[in-house]
Amino acid sequence: MKHLLLLALALSVAAPSAATDHSTPGAIASLDVPEGFVPQYDGNADASLLAKGASDQILVLAGPSLPPREGMMQLLQAFGVAHYAPQVEDATLAGRVGVRLDATTHVYERWYVLAFDDASLVVRAASTTSFESLHDATATVVESIELAPITHPSLVAGSYETGVYRSGMGDAGARDGVSVYAESGVRLLPDGSLRDASFAGGSGAPGTVTSESSGRGRWEVRGDRLHMVYGDGTVGSFRVKAFSNGLELWNQQGHKLLWVRK
Repeated sequence: MKHLLLLALALSVAAPSAATDHSTPGAIASLDVPEGFVPQYDGNADASLLAKGASDQILVLAGPSLPPREGMMQLLQAFGVAHYAPQVEDATLAGRVGVRLDATTHVYERWYVLAFDDASLVVRAASTTSFESLHDATATVVESIELAPITHPSLVAGSYETGVYRSGMGDAGARDGVSVYAESGVRLLPDGSLRDASFAGGSGAPGTVTSESSGRGRWEVRGDRLHMVYGDGTVGSFRVKAFSNGLELWNQQGHKLLWVRK
């Protein structure tokens, strides 16, 4: 999630455009761009940035449905600013109920997490003028948003090996005759539920040690995005391409992951 803040601050501002509609291949299928704003899209973060000159920015993205306050807490933890939690308050924007946080950095930042048609909508409005200066423009954007439909494609559903680590005698990771094995996997069920599991074991002096964990959650595809909510409430969002032998995923930093179908 830190990538979202860097995106909002670093994307260059293009020349003004007369276009009023902005479409993406991700979870937000389309939205209206307020007059004077220029849209840009980051396919890895699935975030649309609407910029007006160098002073005003509206960042929007959609993720899997979570209680708004829980979603805001995850954002604050991801940014390492959990101390802002007492400043989070209930809010409504364009008829959508959620929570809001106002923070002053080098600009006036207003963050929303809103419940939005079986999704969570994250909005950041940043201005050099005031917290209220972008209220109308932000409401216009939120009111216009059309989400891609939720699907559970048969080519995405399946059981996957998401990570394997092995070390043994002669391996760089093994010491004092100790062998280590770790594996993680996830099962995406056709009904939209998921099961994730991990196993780790080690053998050698003084003996053999194993540990195992599992959890339940849910998954969905919107546009080209795979959204997952794990049993502990944490969220995963990836750009996805599905093949008969597995999935290619890209995280928000653009790093490619391979999940091998079992």
